[in-house]
Amino acid sequence: MRRTLWLGCLLAATGCQPGDADRLERAGRRAVDNIWAVGVGARGQLARGWQALHNDLAEAVRNRLAEDESLAGIRLDVRAEAGTVILNGQVSTEEQRRRAEELAGTTPGVRAVRNELTLQRAEPE
Repeated sequence: MRRTLWLGCLLAATGCQPGDADRLERAGRRAVDNIWAVGVGARGQLARGWQALHNDLAEAVRNRLAEDESLAGIRLDVRAEAGTVILNGQVSTEEQRRRAEELAGTTPGVRAVRNELTLQRAEPE
């Protein structure tokens, strides 16, 4: 049912005739088959390419955090997965925690921030 509804919407949006649905479906299947026919090596290269993008995104966030005066000298772990940046580590104040999240979230390419930063406990005197 969903496929029929989806194809109907696609046909209406593209101005195709009802008889074109079978041709469109066959073309879609061929496209998917061609994608899966790509060898394992090429898929590995694609995965390495995505990993490079994640590393670049994490590095861009690291640079922004390092340049900020309020976060000077604080070591934070930054990872990126599918456009989401994960921040780990300890900060002294809630303001630093919020500032790190703000800087990460406004870095180009970041879609979401998972802020796992914790506040350092004050040492008993």
